[in-house]
Amino acid sequence: MKKIRKINMGSAALFGGVLAGVYVFFGALLIYILEVLGALGEGKFLESFLGLTAGTFIGVVLAGVMAFVAGAVAGFFYALVYNVVANITGGLEIELTDS
Repeated sequence: MKKIRKINMGSAALFGGVLAGVYVFFGALLIYILEVLGALGEGKFLESFLGLTAGTFIGVVLAGVMAFVAGAVAGFFYALVYNVVANITGGLEIELTDS
């Protein structure tokens, strides 16, 4: 049995930020695609598409960036709390196999 005694807080922040940013980016991108398809169905594609493109693209990018920041902060604090608790309890025990 091996123990995880410490998590690198910078690595956890990066992982949390990228994970949250990717989830939100693809979710917002899906909403953007659905809005464009809705504009196509209304018959006012050009007017609707031009209005949706700039605003929604900015929204997709900003949502991804804000989610990255929030995920990075959450990952950092998760690692911080884990390191404090692992220092008290000795950490998680895991079993590794060679395969």
